[in-house]
Amino acid sequence: MTGGAEAASGDPAAPGNRLARAGLPLLLTRFFGREGELAELDGALAPGSATRLVTLTGSPGNGETRLALETARRLAETYAEPVWFVPLAALHDPAAIPDAVAMVMRLPGPGRRTCWHR
Repeated sequence: MTGGAEAASGDPAAPGNRLARAGLPLLLTRFFGREGELAELDGALAPGSATRLVTLTGSPGNGETRLALETARRLAETYAEPVWFVPLAALHDPAAIPDAVAMVMRLPGPGRRTCWHR
């Protein structure tokens, strides 16, 4: 993670500032290993790639969420746009996914008020 002059510069495009405004949970542990999978994800989601969405699947406890979060953290330092994490594990109805995405991104939705409605 970058910091120092870049993050303190006030430039919203500075890498440290992009990471600070990313919609990602705080990770308290260091990520290590899985370099091959990270490289594959970095390539698939690199600027200029046609890929916009990647789904990671596997048995529970194999680290798909942690791999996704590490990839998202790395992408947050690359892209000017925010990178968002939408937790879906607690959802039991696929119809709830669009609302979960809207909530994380702070978009208006049924029963939710935006900052414009204060």
